[in-house]
Amino acid sequence: MKRNQRLPDEIIFGVCEKLIKNGERPTEIASWVTGRGFPCSREQIYSIFSRGIEKGFLRLSPPPEIELARSLMQKYHIDFTVLNVGPDTIGAPIVVEQLGAAAADLAVRLIHEVHTRTGKKSVHLGFGHGETVQKSAWHLGSRLKNEAQLPEELVLHALSTGVDVKHPSGAPVSFFSFFTETMPRLKLIGLFAEAYVDLESYEEFKNKAWMREAFQQGGAIDIVMTSLASAKDRDNLFRKFIKDSEPKDLQYLRSVGWLGDIMWRTYSDTAPIITGTRGRAVTIFELSDLVDLAQQDDKHVILIAGPCSECARVRTDALLPLLREPSLRVCNHIVTDSKTAAELLKA
Repeated sequence: MKRNQRLPDEIIFGVCEKLIKNGERPTEIASWVTGRGFPCSREQIYSIFSRGIEKGFLRLSPPPEIELARSLMQKYHIDFTVLNVGPDTIGAPIVVEQLGAAAADLAVRLIHEVHTRTGKKSVHLGFGHGETVQKSAWHLGSRLKNEAQLPEELVLHALSTGVDVKHPSGAPVSFFSFFTETMPRLKLIGLFAEAYVDLESYEEFKNKAWMREAFQQGGAIDIVMTSLASAKDRDNLFRKFIKDSEPKDLQYLRSVGWLGDIMWRTYSDTAPIITGTRGRAVTIFELSDLVDLAQQDDKHVILIAGPCSECARVRTDALLPLLREPSLRVCNHIVTDSKTAAELLKA
């Protein structure tokens, strides 16, 4: 097989299945590939296997913590998905990757549920920003390539803007590229704006010609996928941004008990923080909007609540107010790791 020869996906998948599931020897698999018109050596089987991993044909899925999830649902009355992985054992980046995959699986199920229950031809899905949601979007795009009985149209919305010029891949509009091969027809609703704007002129800003439609379309969204950050995380991107650009806003937020943020919309242990700062993040939804969505039977807000992928710190401190305070009940589905879950159960 030539080094850059393009193999059909069915051949790549066949190699993965024979090597992992059937336990066949590389020599036997190479003969099988050669017999289908693609000359191949036993050594090349491993590079083909690597291509299968890149294409998402293989995935290691940690077992769910069913009892822990059930206990959390009984305590907090919310749907929990808990994975039996923790940052102390396998490292935070892998935990975040697995949580993203689990959230994607949940999103697939909810897409089917919305389509079946409502009969809607179009299902609308909105993404917040950040690395965790980016991984989930990638996994979701991969799942939908081969999913059957999907709605006729999938409408993707960016719910916030890009926030880090050094890592533009964390902007929700960049996630749209993961869905180019999905089965349903795609419609994209982007959001292009500064990350942080003057609070006093925000309503006027939302009504600008290039912003108006994105906000108007927000009411159609069926499923939201987002994550959270803790004010105590040293790697919190919002904390870094506001420290450099708006130090007075950071000082104010600390004075009123800032605990965490979702799409850079901040909250204390009792309520969203919506006044008192000079600026604010640009988002389609306020925290109060997410609370309203989560209370509707036919709407779904998935919160991916894992550890910081940089420092491995779990975010229980930022998650607890979202479970205890009605005005902060921003989600009806939580995907988390076993360490976070254990801390929530003890709280």
